Amino acid sequence: MRERILVAAFLLACVAGFPVFAQGPPYPMGHRTITFHDSARNDRAILTEIYYPGVSAGDNVPTAEPTGEGFPVVTFGHGYLMTWSAYENIWSALVPEGYVVALPRTEGGLSPGHLDFGLDLAFLVSRLRIENAEPSSPFHGVLAEAAAIMGHSMGGGAAVLGAGSDSTITALANLAAAETSPSAIAAAMTVFCPSLVVSGSYDGVAPPGQHQIPIYAALSSPCKTYLSILGGSHCQFAESNFYCELGEIGAPTPSIDRPTQHALVSSFLVPWLDFHLKGDHTAWHGFEALLFSSEAVSLQHECDIVPPAPPEIVSISRETLTVTLTWRQSPFATGYHVYGSTDAFHNSPGNLDGVTADTSWSAIEESVQRFYRITAVKGTS
Repeated sequence: MRERILVAAFLLACVAGFPVFAQGPPYPMGHRTITFHDSARNDRAILTEIYYPGVSAGDNVPTAEPTGEGFPVVTFGHGYLMTWSAYENIWSALVPEGYVVALPRTEGGLSPGHLDFGLDLAFLVSRLRIENAEPSSPFHGVLAEAAAIMGHSMGGGAAVLGAGSDSTITALANLAAAETSPSAIAAAMTVFCPSLVVSGSYDGVAPPGQHQIPIYAALSSPCKTYLSILGGSHCQFAESNFYCELGEIGAPTPSIDRPTQHALVSSFLVPWLDFHLKGDHTAWHGFEALLFSSEAVSLQHECDIVPPAPPEIVSISRETLTVTLTWRQSPFATGYHVYGSTDAFHNSPGNLDGVTADTSWSAIEESVQRFYRITAVKGTS
């Protein structure tokens, strides 16, 4: 496994700050309803609700001007017999942070086509990329290439099918994903993008042991995370919905309420997307720090492609000829390298390279001034 590191440079007398979440502008929410047609599937009509950062709140308002490479796209699939409107919590969490959320209204009947629904989610990603390049489109020049597929319950399983069908999808996330026909568990083996699988520990509709955990285990992603929200239910991933709650009759009563479950999902989802779709490393460090410290979830986390947060020096001492550095543990680091140099931020910091399994390092030091760099390591060389 290749070693993945993030370098943190420290002057001997400096104390570094701990990483915090990066926050985007609070954009107003615009909304449009558009029907797209997929010519590759007999001109299939895909009625879609799109929420986006607007210059103001309202229907059909102009899109706000993005910073950087544009607004990333997230397509979201609804649950069985549920509607797009049950997921206001999702677009309300993402749009103000600079995301475009597209929700197809297809496959809402008693006998939905899971594969068609997954292909709809993937098609909307490619279609909105075309819209970005089309001068007459309301989304011309404002969308990023990066895009994620998401979904809840049936839509979560369909999202796996969609991600497996298109290698250009940047990331996959799902909430209480349900097994589908064809199998989302089997399709997960063809998913190589970063993936986030979220379940509720009290889910009696799509129990994690038969649905989300097998999907997670089968994913081929080199960066994947499984979160079980302790006390969370199947339907509380969405707004209140009659058909979902009808299906929950007889399921365990959740030990947390809906607003709490929504807040927990947003607290993990937003920084996870901010890294994978916006390249925000600070957001990733915040995500891992939350994983490391939260008592509201249980988890599995396998991600060797993303560096851990830099360690934070909390004390520096020097007595006679001995210097001692002690630092705070970095979430998910498997070890640390310590480098020393007589030059600040030297590119080749001498031959000092001490790998330590704990969070303290000492050495004899005769120099009047010395610079050190501590690196958190994930994996082995």
